[in-house]
Amino acid sequence: MKKIKIYDFDKTLVDIDSIRVLIRFALKNGYINIFGLSWWIIKGFFAMLFTGRFEKLKSAFVRVVEAVPDNALKEFSKGFVETHGYKNLIDEINEEGYITILCSASLYGYMKYVKEILGFDYLIATGHSGGKVIGNNNTKMTKKENLEKLFQKEGIEVSYDESKSYTDSYKNDFWMCSFTKNKFVVNSKKSYPDFINIEGMIN
Repeated sequence: MKKIKIYDFDKTLVDIDSIRVLIRFALKNGYINIFGLSWWIIKGFFAMLFTGRFEKLKSAFVRVVEAVPDNALKEFSKGFVETHGYKNLIDEINEEGYITILCSASLYGYMKYVKEILGFDYLIATGHSGGKVIGNNNTKMTKKENLEKLFQKEGIEVSYDESKSYTDSYKNDFWMCSFTKNKFVVNSKKSYPDFINIEGMIN
């Protein structure tokens, strides 16, 4: 039996939605322009209305990520974590004896660098290629399904009583946290059954 720690990312380990900051970074550095971004969002919005799939809208943000060179994405990710990271929670990620998993709906193109920077053992994020989301957005039940696939692939038998999970959203990550007895919700104004409220702090 293995002890695991599962973390969401946006507003769980950092204080803001990372894609918002990445868009500003891409615009500032000339990797995209406001006209192209607006067109991608409008096109994605109507595709979402037509198909009922949020992934169609999210593909607009895939185009942003894929427009930024890898070295710049790595630079962005490092600076983003340093500036926006909840240092008290980040310092506790690599607790001895735990397998660590970053499980985020954010896009794989830059989350792979966040994984390296923070020292996670595994990453599950929203996949993409060619300007489109591949498969489903990694959120809610999809997170649980992807975690189950990871455990099966890696032969990880989870010790429920000793494992921990962290999120900012009970609504979105109830399923993700179902693998662990010790469930933490970050900077929430509400309390939830079986979840412990904790504070994420920049300094």
